[in-house]
Amino acid sequence: MAGVSLERISRYAHLKRCFLEPASFPGIVRDVSMLAAKNAPYEKIKLLVTAEAQGLVRNISVVETYQGKEVPKGFLSLTISIEYGSPQRTLTDEEVNLAHQKVLSALTGSLGVKIR
Repeated sequence: MAGVSLERISRYAHLKRCFLEPASFPGIVRDVSMLAAKNAPYEKIKLLVTAEAQGLVRNISVVETYQGKEVPKGFLSLTISIEYGSPQRTLTDEEVNLAHQKVLSALTGSLGVKIR
């Protein structure tokens, strides 16, 4: 058994309280499965998605990565989840569809990924 002094630990910890207010308007989530080059940096994909969606992206996260016999050599199967939303209003399906189509076009055109 070990004893831990939270008081002593807190003297050395640099804790910063952070609070994110919940979104006032609902978001819409779209997943994208793709084949990307193994050396394609995720940060580049993330920046491209954010830029193409023109301020409508709340969050981007990796859902799954896979490398195996079904994936061509030199590639990685990657699924990302994109949450679209606005702090001012609820987005329409049409707005999200348009932004999402721009994202898909940019991914295939600029980064050469293959949408699955």
